[in-house]
Amino acid sequence: MSIIHINQIKSYLENNVFDKIDITDLGENLSPEDKKKQLLTRSLSAYCIQCLVDEPIEKITKYVIDGSMDNGIDCIFYSDTSNILYISQAKWHDSGNKTIDKGEIQKFIKGIKDLLNSRYDKFNEKLQSFKKTIDAALQHPNTNIKLLISYSTTNDLPEELHEDIQDFLIEMNDTSEVISYEVLNQSFLHRSIVRGTDTSPINEELILENWGYISEPYEAYYGIINASILSRIYEKYERKLFVPNIRSFLTDSEINTSIEETINSNPESFFYFNNGITFTTESITKKLTSGTNRNTGIFDCINLSIINGAQTVGSIARAGKKDPRNLDNTNVLVKIISLKDAKDDFQSKVTKAANTQNTVGSRDFITQDPEQERLKLELQIEGIYYSYKRGDLFSSESIGFDFEEAISTLSNYKGDIKLVTQAKRELGVLWKDVTKAPYKILFNPTLSSIELWNIVQIQRKIDKLLEEKRNDAVEKNALFLIHGNKFLSFLTIENIISENNIKKEFIDIETLNEKIMISLDDSISRLYISVEKIYPDDYLGNLFKTVSKCQTLYEDINEKNL
Repeated sequence: MSIIHINQIKSYLENNVFDKIDITDLGENLSPEDKKKQLLTRSLSAYCIQCLVDEPIEKITKYVIDGSMDNGIDCIFYSDTSNILYISQAKWHDSGNKTIDKGEIQKFIKGIKDLLNSRYDKFNEKLQSFKKTIDAALQHPNTNIKLLISYSTTNDLPEELHEDIQDFLIEMNDTSEVISYEVLNQSFLHRSIVRGTDTSPINEELILENWGYISEPYEAYYGIINASILSRIYEKYERKLFVPNIRSFLTDSEINTSIEETINSNPESFFYFNNGITFTTESITKKLTSGTNRNTGIFDCINLSIINGAQTVGSIARAGKKDPRNLDNTNVLVKIISLKDAKDDFQSKVTKAANTQNTVGSRDFITQDPEQERLKLELQIEGIYYSYKRGDLFSSESIGFDFEEAISTLSNYKGDIKLVTQAKRELGVLWKDVTKAPYKILFNPTLSSIELWNIVQIQRKIDKLLEEKRNDAVEKNALFLIHGNKFLSFLTIENIISENNIKKEFIDIETLNEKIMISLDDSISRLYISVEKIYPDDYLGNLFKTVSKCQTLYEDINEKNL
């Protein structure tokens, strides 16, 4: 244990965090020593979150709940830019080799379960004061949860405690990794403080292959850079490298996982698959020692920043930790823009543009499926507008719908709970390949335009009823209706179509109002009973994205109907 480092961490917390921590609940009888230890623990619980988000510390300290009835949780913070809910437990030790006790980890896990199930009565008034913020985070369909365990010693967390946390994550995540955890010990904390207090610019040397040059209106260089260079720079500066960027590296992004897989399995193709990286720099100078040809150039960059490509660089660095040899075979397209003669707002403009330009993806390739045009033309004859091309808009006065609404609705209609679950987890996977399943299960010659429009109308009625019920529901009931919406639609539609022929003629949706209401109420009752019986402690935001668990629930519901 480094006494020097722990004293530096303590000094940083005292000078930058202490005065932003609420200690009004500690009471007057607490000794100065005990009060300071409480301040250190609370400050640490907030600071460990700041290490991972680009937010001022005073914005995070408002969500410190450490104290009586904290239920094992010291701080909770939701980042709406990255859709990550951070939940931290911290322990401060002035000396020794202690980390966190097994009992404290178990209490932390129990508190997380209570939080995810909106059992707010288990928590203190501090948490109660911002439970609406937590509800908003838990109700967001794309929220991920990051558990942070921090302490002031250098020791590793005991393997037994890692196993306890892993068992909890396996129970909660199943096949969809919504919840993850990270351990932040003294080494991490000290390194983060050193980087955070370093206000000096990033001056680095970049080596570009096959480079090119643009002189007007702003000086810029472009070319190919080896991934090992990017990994070295990231390891050296981390978050500081992305200061002007819209977002920093998102460790648990599905896109980032895909980037890593390409590096590890097919590094030679990375250049062709990736969009590349954009740097800005105060000035850039090509070194004379690198020669005059365009094969290789060495460039001195002053005050370097990445304004687009944070996910690529972070994923490269993480892949390099697993097998650095793959980085030697991985090349990345790079663009370096000099701000030397640019206007003051140019960097912010280019940052925004670089991060918002549309790219061609699998969504655009559905235009190659002739079934889409067939459906559009058939519906057009009936005065119904179907838009399947991105950017193809119709007026609000038109009767119509678009491709995303169509495919989401069809996933609830085809009688396969796997499709429902997949659509809930990631709708875009359904159209990833328009030549095979699951896309071909949903869109094929047997799907009539009449059938499609009828089912869309039924789904809209279900959505409206669910919205009305959510507005009246609270806490876990609201979470159930939000995250279970597709499963409930699936059960309701299954019942409705068994009694109605929706394939041959257009229906008058108003005539089905009562049937839909009755069927939806019955679906809510049946599904809720099964969830409470089989998965009472599961986070609902993940439960309804997990195929095996949804299959179990569906089988349980069907058994009751036999």
